[in-house]
Amino acid sequence: MQTSLIALAALAFLAGRHLVRDRVSARIAANRRMRAIDAAIADEGWKVVGLLRLSPALPFSLQNWILGATKVDFWPYLAATLRVFLRLRHQ
Repeated sequence: MQTSLIALAALAFLAGRHLVRDRVSARIAANRRMRAIDAAIADEGWKVVGLLRLSPALPFSLQNWILGATKVDFWPYLAATLRVFLRLRHQ
């Protein structure tokens, strides 16, 4: 089950990256606050992903799509997602 959740999270992230990022790039570039958020996520990607995973503010599936639309790299995203899942699984 955990493997399928990770695989689906990765697929949703990649879908967000390839289907959504181009569409929202212009909106992000036009808004100073959104540019700052996007830059912070790119700079501290794995930390932001890890903290967001622990927050109940956004549904998990929506997080995948949103993070795919940001500049966070895939591997830090996946590593943080795995780490949080493994940590929560062993509690």
